[in-house]
Amino acid sequence: MLTTSSEKIEFNANFYKFFNIIGGEINPIVNDNENFDNIGDYAIQILKDEILKVEELDDDSLYNSYISSGRFYVINTKDPEEKYEICVKDKEIYISDEILSIMHKNKGIIPFSLLDDDTKLFEVIVLNSELTKPLYQLMDLLNKNKDDEVNETIDSMSQKFLELLIESKINANMVAGEIIINRLIVSLKNKYERPDFTEKILEPYTIYTARKALETNKSPIVGISFQNIKKQFTSEELFEERDSESYLDPFFKTEVSFENYRKYAKIINEDHRKEMEKKKKRIKN
Repeated sequence: MLTTSSEKIEFNANFYKFFNIIGGEINPIVNDNENFDNIGDYAIQILKDEILKVEELDDDSLYNSYISSGRFYVINTKDPEEKYEICVKDKEIYISDEILSIMHKNKGIIPFSLLDDDTKLFEVIVLNSELTKPLYQLMDLLNKNKDDEVNETIDSMSQKFLELLIESKINANMVAGEIIINRLIVSLKNKYERPDFTEKILEPYTIYTARKALETNKSPIVGISFQNIKKQFTSEELFEERDSESYLDPFFKTEVSFENYRKYAKIINEDHRKEMEKKKKRIKN
């Protein structure tokens, strides 16, 4: 659950001939460059009109300027026709102040001869999406007590649930979410009853947390999914006083009828008698 969905950075093939990228920071390959024995003859070239300043960053930041096009070049200083385009897809490349200083001193280029493998040239911002953040927000929505000052309704809660469901990319139908929320709606008259949702205007209600809804339930079977099952079993609120018999609870009747049992026993005995007669005939034959 503690994972992230990282943005993929895609450079063209020329990039990896001259540079490494680690954690968004770009460094040159100067020592032991397998592609070029004469790496000192090459230099980085950035078009000046594609360099923009980020005014809102702190003055102390190492990356106050960036290449808006996400593109720069590596040129051979001894052969002007040898030129390599370096580009990244849909990203801005931030330039360190150290590299800008070298560029200004060397007529707009950054020679590899002045760099080392650990020189920080550029930085690309890598965006990480927390996969579990929307999930925790869903849990918070269902398990956080509703503040009296916040006018939370069934509709507003359903809308928040839907938005978080989409953001988290959880493969579930919103109807399932509405069913969950529906079970959290409790009548103010009786905490064990829900409002009559067939009415156009609902009676006054409150919204329980998922935990409280599981605990405040007359069915211990429902409460098994929560940790306070012992409290439910020992609570007097699970039982009501009865003033008459109930067809739902035959063991609460004063007298229990055995008529159905007698009918069943008669059928069993008749089947047994017929089976014995067949057996006797087979033995006689």
